[in-house]
Amino acid sequence: MNHVIDLHQLIEAISDAVVVSNVAGKITLWNRAAEEMFGYTAAEALGQNLDIITPERFRARHWEGYHHSMETGTTKYGKQTLRVPAIHKDGIPCRSHSRLPCSMMNIIK
Repeated sequence: MNHVIDLHQLIEAISDAVVVSNVAGKITLWNRAAEEMFGYTAAEALGQNLDIITPERFRARHWEGYHHSMETGTTKYGKQTLRVPAIHKDGIPCRSHSRLPCSMMNIIK
C-alpha cells in the first residue's frame, strides 16, 4: 500500500508549534500551533527573525549559538529537546499562555 503524505497538512494538523528558520534566522514556516503559542499569525511571523519569540535578555546568547550552529552544522545539544524561554506577541512568557512550557528542538540540515 503506497500512501502519499502531504507534509504541509501534517504540519498544520499537529498540536506542536513548528517554527522553521533559514540560515539567516528568518522564519520560513509557522504552523497554526505556533500561532496559538506565540500569538502571531503566519502572515505576521513569516520573514521575521527569531527575535519576535526570543526574550531580549537572551538574544545575544541565542544568536551566538545559532550562528555557530549554522556555520558548523552542529549543535552541542544534538537532537535533545530543550526548554528555552520564549515570549508571546504581548510580551508575556509563552508558558503563561499554555499548560506546557516552551520546548524547542534544533534540527540542522
